[in-house]
Amino acid sequence: MYTQHPRSERDVSRDRLLKRMADAGEGGNPKEVTRALADAKNWLSENHVGDNSVRKAQFRLLRSFPPVR
Repeated sequence: MYTQHPRSERDVSRDRLLKRMADAGEGGNPKEVTRALADAKNWLSENHVGDNSVRKAQFRLLRSFPPVR
């Protein structure tokens, strides 16, 4: 019998971040995109370096909304 294990707080936080990043990309609001990218940068800097799902979402946002220089 399969027992579902409770999800860790880290998994829940990552899923919320990914949802926020997807919503920012779909909405197209530059402030939301900037905030989502900053949150992703913070997430990755807090020892979540190998988290490819966040990196992929970050890449998609940066490709769709390149930073203004």
